[in-house]
Amino acid sequence: MKKIRINWWDDAALWTRQIMEAHYTRKLDAVMEWLAEDVMGIGPVHAKYVYGKKNVEKLLRKERAAPCEISGADYDIIYGDANTCITVGRHTLLASEETALVVSAAQRVTLVFSRVKREPRVIHLHISNEWEVTEEDETFPWRAGREAYLYLQKRLARLKGKMAKLSVRDIYRSWHYIEESKIIYLSADNYRSIIHTLDGSITVPFKLSKLQEQLSDHFIRIHRSYIVNTDYVIGIKRYSVHLCEGIRLPLPQKKYTKLKRMILARTTGLTYIY
Repeated sequence: MKKIRINWWDDAALWTRQIMEAHYTRKLDAVMEWLAEDVMGIGPVHAKYVYGKKNVEKLLRKERAAPCEISGADYDIIYGDANTCITVGRHTLLASEETALVVSAAQRVTLVFSRVKREPRVIHLHISNEWEVTEEDETFPWRAGREAYLYLQKRLARLKGKMAKLSVRDIYRSWHYIEESKIIYLSADNYRSIIHTLDGSITVPFKLSKLQEQLSDHFIRIHRSYIVNTDYVIGIKRYSVHLCEGIRLPLPQKKYTKLKRMILARTTGLTYIY
């Protein structure tokens, strides 16, 4: 008997599998056909994320050198409505024999589909490597689904306006206009502050409190010496938060529970939580 589709997103788990298989067999054109023009992509390469179809294509091309085989794939639909569907899943990558490499990596996947001219298109693509072995019920899939849904709401709201920028003068009196999406975290340096970005660090003659007034709500003051961009948080361990590129910052013991709750409400795709 032929399966009857009730919802437009009934096959979204299959779409996710097809996209992942196309990506890791390095059929990039097939992947690009699924992406919306305003897609956001987060890849395992330095946990970098980018906006726009062309930029996502550049991000995906960085992984094209070594074709991989997917093993143990498991993808599920965790949310769907008239216009939006969210899938989450996991798989293990094995380098193909032709690469002469012995590589195995467990990954987590979150995709957000939206209807564009009645066709399903990906508006959010997140692939992350697992850094530590965690208990099954700690991170997957319900927590990832909840966090992805919260992130989607914020992303849709941000698409209505222009990308936020931080305008600031450095200690040499040169002006910088920094896209918030490129800021990883900010740190205090006596009466100065250091802005750590994907492109390097900038020292400015202002306290963190002054800079925080100019930043949007996905930046959190986690410590008297640090403000983090929650989009770059990949994990939380007791009394510390882990960012991309191996960055680890302290969380005050007395405020740990409150800060952990605030971070969870503003981010998605955490690889480990304690």
